Amino acid sequence: MRLAALAVAWASGFGLALHAAETVQADTDNPEAAACIRHVDGVAGPPYPAAARRAEIFGRVLAVLHFDAADQPPQVELVHRPRSAPLADSVHSWSQGLRMPCHAGGRISVRQIHQFRFVGEHSGFRDVKLSALLALARQPVDV
Repeated sequence: MRLAALAVAWASGFGLALHAAETVQADTDNPEAAACIRHVDGVAGPPYPAAARRAEIFGRVLAVLHFDAADQPPQVELVHRPRSAPLADSVHSWSQGLRMPCHAGGRISVRQIHQFRFVGEHSGFRDVKLSALLALARQPVDV
């Protein structure tokens, strides 16, 4: 944990904007069915669009996925701020590859929160000189 924090801090010292896209299962009518959701290409979550990263757009997109069959993509409803439209487009495109192979019939709705954020200089880490980073790296690491 500590080494990851140091790596982010060191990268931010060079002005790099590191980014992350996370998907959280927020709520569902059927947790067991939601656990079997898979993407046809094995992609874990929507990509952070390059144009959104360049424009420093970050935020959350709420997706409500309605599955009606095991082999069909879900119907998708998205809730987001207007500035987050590029992020919502990414979530919608990615969602079209989702399937619920354990689907046994009827409509199953799943709510997901997709969070796109910057880390490093945007997350409050202060700039770190390489010599300071090396000195910290020589200290024992608590795991």
